[in-house]
Amino acid sequence: MSNQNNTLFEELCVGYVLKSITSEEEKEFKLLLRNATPEQEQLYQDMQNIASEMALLTYEQKPSEDVKEQLLQMAWASVNSRHGSNVHYLSRYRIAAAAAVLFLVSSLGLFFFNQNLETDLESQKELVTQKETTIRLLETEVERKSELLAILEARDVDLILMDGLEVN
Repeated sequence: MSNQNNTLFEELCVGYVLKSITSEEEKEFKLLLRNATPEQEQLYQDMQNIASEMALLTYEQKPSEDVKEQLLQMAWASVNSRHGSNVHYLSRYRIAAAAAVLFLVSSLGLFFFNQNLETDLESQKELVTQKETTIRLLETEVERKSELLAILEARDVDLILMDGLEVN
């Protein structure tokens, strides 16, 4: 952009941030903002941050020219102090916070999954113990029946069936 367009962008940017421009000027600023350079976009973001920190304005008042000049100087000082660095330190904190939240959520998920598996394992162990007890009881009963069958199959044994329990 030319120097004149750059100056126009700065003036409209200050007015837009301070909410002191007309709707036509606002449309013109938004058009300029779409075609803005990265440095101008950074200036716009810094102006918004500085204006929100100033907290001197009410909606009924329009800011004075001194406030506009002060805002413009502070924004350019912020842009120039970066020396072309486009790294946003806040984004690093956001990434770190997102990673921490992701780690916390996955840790909690794994914890509950582990608890569920342990509960399932305990119920399976209990079921195995019950089945082993049932198997032992059935084996004992089979041994007893085998002994009775062996006795009944012996040739020396005579089977006498008796009626009732009457005593003579």
